[in-house]
Amino acid sequence: MAALEKDPVCGKEVDPDAVLTSGATRFSHEGKRYYFCGLLCRNKFVANPEGYLNPEQAKT
Repeated sequence: MAALEKDPVCGKEVDPDAVLTSGATRFSHEGKRYYFCGLLCRNKFVANPEGYLNPEQAKT
């Protein structure tokens, strides 16, 4: 089992090895792969990745 990854949108832990069987999903942004608990979180991230990766910068 691989180390769990944290969903950058909701904070849930996601097992990268179970992405294809659990309903979880992934997305690559600027050369890094991110894992999500489901499509809703993935779609939110895709629409505004910097808002989730750098929330303090997104406010300014």
